[in-house]
Amino acid sequence: MAFNWTLPTLTVNGEVGIGTDTPAEELDVIGNISATGNISATNLTLSDTATAAQFVGDGSRLTGLVTTTGNSTIDGSLTINDNLSVGGNFQ
Repeated sequence: MAFNWTLPTLTVNGEVGIGTDTPAEELDVIGNISATGNISATNLTLSDTATAAQFVGDGSRLTGLVTTTGNSTIDGSLTINDNLSVGGNFQ
């Protein structure tokens, strides 16, 4: 015996909150989100850390990275928590 039915559709004009009574966006979730499939976004903004098994892209729009070419001066402390490779003279 099989049952087939159409689930009702909920239409909301405004913001929906999960874990909040005062959503600030169209969908505002307070707490963790779990997904077993893909999550797609046209424009994704993070306010903390992003962790993934793989990031795909050329990295041209990443911000907050430290890169340098040529001479550099660091005023203050530098802590290296992993390996350091020097491809030239070290003084």
